[in-house]
Amino acid sequence: YQIPVSAEAFDVNFDFLFPKNLDHLNYGSLKVSQTKNIQCILKNKGKYPSFFKICISQQKIAKMFNVTPNEGTIQPGGANQQINFAFSSPRLVNFNNAKGITLQITDSLTNIITAEIPLTFSAQTLYSSFTIEPLKAINFGSTPVNVCVTKQFKITNNGAFPFEYEITGKQQPVVPLEEPSKDGKKKKPPQRPSPLLKGRPRKGNEKSVVVGSFLFVPSVGTVQPRATATIDIDFNCPLPGISQLTGLIKISDTDPKL
Repeated sequence: YQIPVSAEAFDVNFDFLFPKNLDHLNYGSLKVSQTKNIQCILKNKGKYPSFFKICISQQKIAKMFNVTPNEGTIQPGGANQQINFAFSSPRLVNFNNAKGITLQITDSLTNIITAEIPLTFSAQTLYSSFTIEPLKAINFGSTPVNVCVTKQFKITNNGAFPFEYEITGKQQPVVPLEEPSKDGKKKKPPQRPSPLLKGRPRKGNEKSVVVGSFLFVPSVGTVQPRATATIDIDFNCPLPGISQLTGLIKISDTDPKL
């Protein structure tokens, strides 16, 4: 008796392509909470459709990635399936060829997993790093009324990314000096609000902010990495008395714990 027997052996053949000049998911250096996308291509070079799935083993890594689509069917004939890997971390991390992401390929005919390819990734997140000089209080000393005196402080960017700064302050009245009375005793005159400071003319489009008897120029700006911004503080008060101010400097992308 003749028993006909036939079978077909086929290979599940596919390509996973990283963008040009990348050999893994390399995001480089990012700001904390900054999002960066890497788009890869999956090609089915076999004869039959296959299923793919992106598996992330650790939950802490899964929270940093948004993969779209993370599963689906790739048709035969070398058709391209684009897969986008978006990375973002709300805290400081430093990964170098880290593991935890796997590309899983399943044969559609036998429902058998035919390949599991690890996808390594690298990423480093950073906060803005800066120094302010001088750190001590800026003292203008004793100056005549209606005379403008200028001092400076500096903001230096020690990080890898540009950051923006903005200077504000809380309005505080001039504290009048005590005046002697006719009986020889000193008395305090009633407090008067601080006059608005016009300041001296500036060139260009520099923005300034006036707080009490003090003028900050420029009050907003961008500092590039390894660069320094010099801020002028003009003091000019038409009233005799003591002027004090606590300035506030807001810098973008800084550690909230500072």
